[in-house]
Amino acid sequence: MTNPTGDALNAYNMTTILPQIESILLSEFIIDTSLSGRTEKEIEDNAKALAPVLTSSGGWDSSYPGTYFERDGAKHLLTGFTRTAAAKSAGITSGFFVRTDDDYQANKVACITSNCGKPISMQEQGRIYEDMLAWLDENDCPWSTDRIAKHVGYSRQHVENCLGIFHETPEIAELLAAGLISAHAVTKARQQVKDDAKRLKYLKTAIEEAAGAKATEKHLDAVKSRFVKVKAVPETNPTSAPEPEPTRTEPERESNSGGSSEPQPLDFGQPEPAPTPAPQSSANRKAIRVQYRTTIEEWSNANGIECNDGQIADLLDRLMDLGVPF
Repeated sequence: MTNPTGDALNAYNMTTILPQIESILLSEFIIDTSLSGRTEKEIEDNAKALAPVLTSSGGWDSSYPGTYFERDGAKHLLTGFTRTAAAKSAGITSGFFVRTDDDYQANKVACITSNCGKPISMQEQGRIYEDMLAWLDENDCPWSTDRIAKHVGYSRQHVENCLGIFHETPEIAELLAAGLISAHAVTKARQQVKDDAKRLKYLKTAIEEAAGAKATEKHLDAVKSRFVKVKAVPETNPTSAPEPEPTRTEPERESNSGGSSEPQPLDFGQPEPAPTPAPQSSANRKAIRVQYRTTIEEWSNANGIECNDGQIADLLDRLMDLGVPF
């Protein structure tokens, strides 16, 4: 086939290389906001600002098309949520769209990896990750958080934190939706305080501390002492040394063969040395240290007591030196 030139080339590019732009009635679309990466409130607020612009410019500009895909014979909006909402509020009934492949899994997470460079809230990401947990892999096994993390390009811990935010109580979800506190602060509070009612009070106190600004982790830390117990670690260098034990003495010996009645001098001897612990290999010591740390962390979490890494390390050193059995 010869290469097209001139007007023929332009027509060839429009029909073969470039995606076809269609004018479609907005009423034909199924709108699932979980595909947008934005909350309904964010879309509504952005649409209010865009509606006057659409009206003044004479309608929807075809150079800014949305995207959709077809599934089970229905059109699903994939991008252009704000423009669609703005057009409807301005009385515009149709808009311009481009069709993309019907790859539901890819479309479901497209907003996380692209989304026009805009950040997506952890709450909305959690909503998507929750859906992805029900997906099946090539062996018909549900997706794990590890697989989700690799698929979207985030760490497993981030995915789990987003799921935790998504599963928060309705009262805490309202604080997030209202923008009163950051998702990172809520995640930190969730790790520190397991009781829902106590955690809600903890977050509300941090919001009060922020005094009208959005509460963040620094505001949470400012009120932490009222809600989180911190385990006191014994001092490593006591100010006073322990009192010495009395010296052990030997009983008096019998008189010598010369018949002298004078008592013989007492033999105080030397204190018996403390038993030396059996030497341990470095691998064995490391394993015991790991067991100590696991037990300390589990006990701290169960009792709502927080120890920092320095305190735990100091306590581990003392336990290892004392040879306390695990």
